[in-house]
Amino acid sequence: MRIPRWLRNQKVTVKPFKGQGAYGPVYGTEFVEWVRFEPSTRKIRDSKGEEVVTSGRGWFAPESPVKEGDLILWEGKEFEVILAIPQYGKYAKSHVEVSCKL
Repeated sequence: MRIPRWLRNQKVTVKPFKGQGAYGPVYGTEFVEWVRFEPSTRKIRDSKGEEVVTSGRGWFAPESPVKEGDLILWEGKEFEVILAIPQYGKYAKSHVEVSCKL
């Protein structure tokens, strides 16, 4: 079962991470997504197994291309995506759960 559209009632801007350049990180063209985003502090393990304190969580549509390293702009604050984990229902992907830090 997909996450309902009416739950994704907040607009964020996503800057996709493309890689490292000579002068730091390089980001692609920004795009807008409708999500459910909640500022919250949690301690999680990132994909490398290191403990990280996050400052926000977001629930994106299942087809969202958001991934680790992307930047999310929400209410004037810029968050870095630490984890982007697809969540599955009984038969298909229902949404992508994202953990971010300021």
